[in-house]
Amino acid sequence: ERVVECAERFYATTALDCLVADFRSLELSPMDGRTLTDFMHTRGLNMRSLGQVTRLVADLPHMKWSCLAEMTARALKHLMRALLASPACKQSSAMAAATLAAGLNAALSNSTEAPLQAELYLWVRTYTAWYFGYPLERAELAMVRPLALLRAVCVKIGLEIAPRDYDFSSPVTFRATDMLALSPVCMHVVCTSADGRQLLEASKTALDAAQLDEAVRCGVKAMAALGTVCGPRNRLSAGAYSLLAVVLYHAGDFAQAAVYQQKALAINERELGLDHPDTIKSYGDLAVFHYRLQVMDDAMLYAARAMFLLHMTCGGEHPNTAATYINVAMMEEGLGRPDLALRYLQEALQCNVRLLGADHVQTAASYHAIAIALSLMEVYALSVQHQQHTLKILTQGLGEEDLRTVDARAWLDYFESKVEEQEDAAKRGLPKPDNSIAKKGHLSVSDLVKFISEDPPPPKTKGPKSKPAPPTNHSKAFKANPKLPAVTESVASSNDGPGSMEYMKIPDETISDEERAGAANGGEKANPWASQAPGGRQSFLAAVSSGLTLMK
Repeated sequence: ERVVECAERFYATTALDCLVADFRSLELSPMDGRTLTDFMHTRGLNMRSLGQVTRLVADLPHMKWSCLAEMTARALKHLMRALLASPACKQSSAMAAATLAAGLNAALSNSTEAPLQAELYLWVRTYTAWYFGYPLERAELAMVRPLALLRAVCVKIGLEIAPRDYDFSSPVTFRATDMLALSPVCMHVVCTSADGRQLLEASKTALDAAQLDEAVRCGVKAMAALGTVCGPRNRLSAGAYSLLAVVLYHAGDFAQAAVYQQKALAINERELGLDHPDTIKSYGDLAVFHYRLQVMDDAMLYAARAMFLLHMTCGGEHPNTAATYINVAMMEEGLGRPDLALRYLQEALQCNVRLLGADHVQTAASYHAIAIALSLMEVYALSVQHQQHTLKILTQGLGEEDLRTVDARAWLDYFESKVEEQEDAAKRGLPKPDNSIAKKGHLSVSDLVKFISEDPPPPKTKGPKSKPAPPTNHSKAFKANPKLPAVTESVASSNDGPGSMEYMKIPDETISDEERAGAANGGEKANPWASQAPGGRQSFLAAVSSGLTLMK
């Protein structure tokens, strides 16, 4: 009995607290009920604890929404199965289709049949209170997105419905003719390879330690082992392809990385579905890889696809959506549209503030990304303001001695020096830069999405500038950095989400001839500011990314 009590105490305190801590730090960021279930089962947690998890993450809107949606979907699953088990539904497929349509209308439509909706809510509340220990309130049930709930219920009961645009504000959203087929859903054993999984973990460990040769060696062996045991079209094989793509990305072989990531995308689409989180992640990673290959058309197409699936799966209020906004901003800046990139960054900042709070490390990264965008437009006064927010958050959350805080302070010193240069230039009668764009409001999410599909105007050509730019890590220094940025950590894992946190790249035109010559001589910068932050810009981003959402 004492052992059982100790195990129960460990489960209720340590295990659940560690899971919630990972949710708060964005180490884990589930996009739907399936990924949430995988996260809990991987850590040995029963889904009965979902009610307790919901209470612990009540201050995280996206996590509370995910927990409420999963509890509601599981309750509706049992209700739909009970309806299908009735004798009338067993004897007539038409009756079964009509019953399913009526049940979905009561659960998801703006139905005028108040008694039916009241009875359904009573069933859901009773079930969640009994099974999860969480009596679901009607206001909380209204927080669940109808499309996400419909998707979860269909997956759980094996229901296939007609592909059309459903109006959830209509009194009768579903018709019997929309119910196309039912497929059996059963528990099954997933084929795996212990040696392959160990090699995958070894490759991830080597990647985190910047040992790229060892990471490639372990990744190739893992891919061979998983392909032999599980087959070439298994989700674990797709994870091996994705991890190897990330290793090659950091090794500078962007073309081969895109090839392996394309294979992972094909497997995920075939085995997991078009809207699975691993599929969305593959689209996001491909967008970043093609951006580094300067294939901007394909990069924007993959980013648009990832954003569309994110909005359909988890909506606009999710950290992964904010990270995708930052990726799109990076690409818009590469297309010569820094004003539009700034608008995306503003939307990402507001999304992070709403979801995570004004003092989260992810919010600090958004402030820093905006400061970089403003510096590219030479609006250094506003860059200073945003970088001050970044430094304040990192100082309070990480301390004065943390590498991310040190680099943030060095960035602030650089922006302040550029402000002094502009003030000196103004005293000599030179014109001030136009900062009107930074004072304009940002577009709505729907308008931002429309911008992705529009044909971009031809980018303006700029001549070389003589101004010193922020120190950037070039390829040699970047590979040796033990803190790898963005797309790195556990990218091949099924726990990851789409895309990666990639920041705005300083164009080559902004690197002075003096700094370019220094970079050619072993990476040493002539800029005296570089000595204050040895890693430069990429080091800051790499360090901050360890505490950011990596779209997992």
